[in-house]
Amino acid sequence: MNVFVEQVSPCKKRVSVDFEHEDVKDVLNHVLGSFSKNAQLPGFRKGKVPLSMVEKCFKKELDQECKTHLFRETYPDIIQKNELEPLFDPIVEEFSLEANSPMKLVFLIEEKPDFDLVKYKNLELKKNEYICTDDFFEKNFRRVLFSNFEFKRREEEEEAVVVDGDFCHLSYTILLDDEEILKRERYGFFVGEKSDFRSEGWHVDCDGMSIPVAGLKVGQEETFDVTLPEDSFDEKYAGQKAKLQLLVTDIFFKDDLDEFLQENDENKDLESFRQNVKEQTVDMFARQTMEALDATVFEELLRLNPLEFVPESLVQNWEILLMRKRMNDMLKEGQDMKNVELQLSKSKDYFHEKAEEMAKIDLLIEKIVEEEDISLSEDELIDYARRMKKEGDRQGYEDFYEGHPEEKILIELRQKLLRGLSQEKVLSFVKEQATVVSENKEIS
Repeated sequence: MNVFVEQVSPCKKRVSVDFEHEDVKDVLNHVLGSFSKNAQLPGFRKGKVPLSMVEKCFKKELDQECKTHLFRETYPDIIQKNELEPLFDPIVEEFSLEANSPMKLVFLIEEKPDFDLVKYKNLELKKNEYICTDDFFEKNFRRVLFSNFEFKRREEEEEAVVVDGDFCHLSYTILLDDEEILKRERYGFFVGEKSDFRSEGWHVDCDGMSIPVAGLKVGQEETFDVTLPEDSFDEKYAGQKAKLQLLVTDIFFKDDLDEFLQENDENKDLESFRQNVKEQTVDMFARQTMEALDATVFEELLRLNPLEFVPESLVQNWEILLMRKRMNDMLKEGQDMKNVELQLSKSKDYFHEKAEEMAKIDLLIEKIVEEEDISLSEDELIDYARRMKKEGDRQGYEDFYEGHPEEKILIELRQKLLRGLSQEKVLSFVKEQATVVSENKEIS
């Protein structure tokens, strides 16, 4: 077996393997013997077909099985002896098997690019300390309070109209040049100054657009001229003129507040309920502050350590993960699959750009772990899995630290956990080395 490795690009290598006839003969005989045990042809009992006829009649199947067996048996050895480190499964370009001639195998692999870190220590970072103003808290308190109510449908709903304090189910569609670009089904909204915190016109927020609904009836459909906001559901539509078609599907009203509070074991009165919401709001702002600082760390690392080359397979893997997450989120929002697929196809460039950024962050994290010899022990990995489960991210973590019968799933979970733990440790290391300047940012 002769192996030749060619560097195609900074991340990609082409591996050519020539198998001599003798190398293949034993494999072919093994496959032929195994195949003949179950071969059936007219006039012969199962397993009694002569080998010459099996070889002639099942040549295509035998060739494929021989290739599969040979590849499975030799690939790990090829990788190890040539010190290759493929990121994902190889792409086979050529695999020929001709009678009385050598077998030829050519495949492509991608590896992490070799690069030097420019700077990751002693960074200067700006930290936005998000401060909860009294005004924001009051709005948030009312939102949480009303969201804990049970709602009853209005009687004589055909004649019901939207009034202050109602909770409504609304469906709306956004059209751009008569083409549907977004559809929301049965979204819930609080309406009115007291519940939705908008002092004029009892508006609702439809993907960043303030739409008046006061006086609308169930089943009534209205069309509004809108300008898609800068932070639109898709940035490429930002600032464009569109039509929003809105339909009121249900109207509900609130039960009595005192009755609700008395039935809630943790909140005997309004003040204790308010205190619980206050603590939750403070925790939320603390998380937002830390998440914003983490994002700043990665932005600075990418700015100081620009990576010219990124493995395509790593980017493609992230594209799949990001698009799958967005698809699941849109389906949970009530959008139909046809519209979801349409939106995803229109956002391919965005997902590719984001995936490339995530792939670069992965490479930087792994490089810093290597440079600083950051510990990633088995005990730390198990502890991280348990913490993630406790914090609510249960997907697969219990399977990991309690064991799982399917080895492939366990390997995937391990990779996911290693990435999470690596990111956590690198963020901690970089922030400890950095100069962090805090700046209060009030949210009202």
